[in-house]
Amino acid sequence: MKVITHPLFILFFTLCIAAFSIPMLSKDRHNQNKPEQIQQLMAKNSQLQAQKEALEYQKLLSEQPITEEKVLRDQLWRQKPGEVIFNLTDFVPSQEPPPSPTPPLASPWVQWQELLWRY
Repeated sequence: MKVITHPLFILFFTLCIAAFSIPMLSKDRHNQNKPEQIQQLMAKNSQLQAQKEALEYQKLLSEQPITEEKVLRDQLWRQKPGEVIFNLTDFVPSQEPPPSPTPPLASPWVQWQELLWRY
């Protein structure tokens, strides 16, 4: 019992308690920032989940045969047997002005009147 009441033991015990309690207090201060971090991580998680779903949908679309044919025809310029492909991307429209608009035609009733009463 004299060991417990000895001043060096009390000093050593106090130092041990202080050594273990100080990091615990700093963790408590550090944990006070956790709710903000949790909110940020949850927002990032939902954003990544939406990205994942979009990529899965694109993967599903890319695996369909109609998509493969579209890529083959539109991007790789492949053709089926007997088909002819015209590349219109290099087409430059002429610089001619558009033709002048024609005057509006009269209604059929007016045209008949002019035809019958002209003579």
